[in-house]
Amino acid sequence: MKKNPFKRILCIAIAAVMLCSVFASTAAAATKCACGHSPVVMISGFGATILSEKQEDGSLKRVFPPDTKEILKLLGVNAPDLVTGIVELIAQKGTDGIEKPLRDIITSIVEPLRMNDDGTSYYDIVPILSSAKDTSLEAFTKNDQLDLVPYTGSEFLDMEVIGDEIGDDHVFNFLYDWRLSHADVAAQLHDYLAEVCALTGHDKVSVYSISQGSLLLGTYMYEYPNDNYIDRAVFDTPLLAGSNLVSDLYTDKPLALNFDTTLDILRAILHTETDFSFVMDIIPADGANNIANYGLKSMILPSVINIPAFWEMCAPDQYDYIKSLRLDSVKNAKLIEKVEKVRNGFMSHISETLYAQQKKGVSVSIKACSGVPLASGTVDNSDGIVNMKYSCGAVCAPFGETFPADYKQAVKTGKNNISPDRTVDLSTGYMPERTWVVDRHYHGQAEWDPRTYSLLMDLLLTDNIKDAYSHIEYPQFMESLAPTSDVVVLFKSTNSSFLPTLSKHLFSCNSVMVKNLSKKDKIKISSITSENGTLNFALPYPIVLEAGESAEIAFTGKVPATESYDKITVAYKRMTVTGKDATRDFGFTVTRNYSGVTKIDLTPAYIITAIRIAHDISDVLAQINAVISFINGLK
Repeated sequence: MKKNPFKRILCIAIAAVMLCSVFASTAAAATKCACGHSPVVMISGFGATILSEKQEDGSLKRVFPPDTKEILKLLGVNAPDLVTGIVELIAQKGTDGIEKPLRDIITSIVEPLRMNDDGTSYYDIVPILSSAKDTSLEAFTKNDQLDLVPYTGSEFLDMEVIGDEIGDDHVFNFLYDWRLSHADVAAQLHDYLAEVCALTGHDKVSVYSISQGSLLLGTYMYEYPNDNYIDRAVFDTPLLAGSNLVSDLYTDKPLALNFDTTLDILRAILHTETDFSFVMDIIPADGANNIANYGLKSMILPSVINIPAFWEMCAPDQYDYIKSLRLDSVKNAKLIEKVEKVRNGFMSHISETLYAQQKKGVSVSIKACSGVPLASGTVDNSDGIVNMKYSCGAVCAPFGETFPADYKQAVKTGKNNISPDRTVDLSTGYMPERTWVVDRHYHGQAEWDPRTYSLLMDLLLTDNIKDAYSHIEYPQFMESLAPTSDVVVLFKSTNSSFLPTLSKHLFSCNSVMVKNLSKKDKIKISSITSENGTLNFALPYPIVLEAGESAEIAFTGKVPATESYDKITVAYKRMTVTGKDATRDFGFTVTRNYSGVTKIDLTPAYIITAIRIAHDISDVLAQINAVISFINGLK
């Protein structure tokens, strides 16, 4: 029988297709990575990504920020960094003499940032790099481009440390044009995450975001609710609902900078313990404010007035006013449309967006910072850059004050969400059970505080931390351990400023840990006191602590009948030639309603019971002795 050639060809074709399918599925399976670690994508904040301008030949020219050496050259000074260079220039020429050179330099620096009335770029500006294959740690290292990594050696988590944990080919840095509307960049992030998954052979990634990068991440979550690329999302000192610091630039009111905050932020960014207060001896406050107002309002604002991202980051209580002041409803109609898409989208639905992600199985975490007024002069509880109420949704007491004694937690969460210094009520937060607050810690600056850094790394790389109440090392409310904080006092039982009680007569511990946070200087502690006399500290003479050294100081006191607030004051001095007498205050709360883990909780129950019984017996014996003494006195 004659064979049908058509059937033969068809059979061969089908066999070929089946064979290719087998090879394809085998190849696909081979590309799946079984390392056990999700890749990490890092999203930096404002100004971190280097922007470049496309040239006629297709090459890219770096335009913002310009190289520091180039700026110093334009200033005509020889200095190790820009801050020192400006201070030296002012010392040479005075505040009046630097006006023209600064004006010319600042204008040339910010001009490439200019945008059109509709919120599109005036120049052909793009990130210096953009694809995932070009922005992994492996690629940065191979191409000798580590200097392009945002925040290298500063406030960001360290890419190289993460690379040591999970591999350089599994760590990525999403570079983006931070001027654009966050909704537009969210579309780029959507594609970028897909590319990372394809490159690494993983279905999901862990994302670490900081500051403006957190607003971008949140906007992406809102705009792409059906994406499933993320397994963990960490928001570090996030700008989620806005910031008065951004709004202050756009108002018609003069700035009155908070120089203590500004200089302390600089110290943290530069990772130095040098006291910068000498700057104010060189530049009087009025002169510095005049420079800031002239520079920001007259030289910078005209170039950045149409940047969508800035408008999206304005504080909600000021947006409508400054929009009416600075934008034209017709000329800027498309810009306003872009901005209000984000403001009426994610920024108006923050909690819902984060909880929707959690419902999908994403581990969402927030680290916010408190105890610092805004650098721009607005007096509000913040991390120096972002108000607490906009970074995590907390209600705060007026800055410099505490909640009144009769204040009740705003929302019943089943947990105690009022900070031990009674300045922050986190019950109103966007996600209170997954939020940690670090007091007196500046915006970002994770690398400058070992405990904060460790917390963020654990949240990003592991599932070890169930929530903000479950880990003894990371209580929900923490004190800064940055070297520029000088000294810290923590109760031994909680590693925090909460002092829980075990009974109506028994504290959960009878000592505090006092630590010298400096990395280089000794400190002398002359006294430790509590303002209302709740505790009496056993410090009969001054003690000297070496750099990084701790001491355990015992205390006594009577357990208050009800929850009680008090303040510990540490008097100390850095033992340097320029060291000055100083004090640090630590507000603390004695409570029976502590929601975190204590070291007592980690102690076997029978030991705790024995301690309580022994204490009760001691108390009864003391009462009997008092009665006997009274009777003997009657004889």
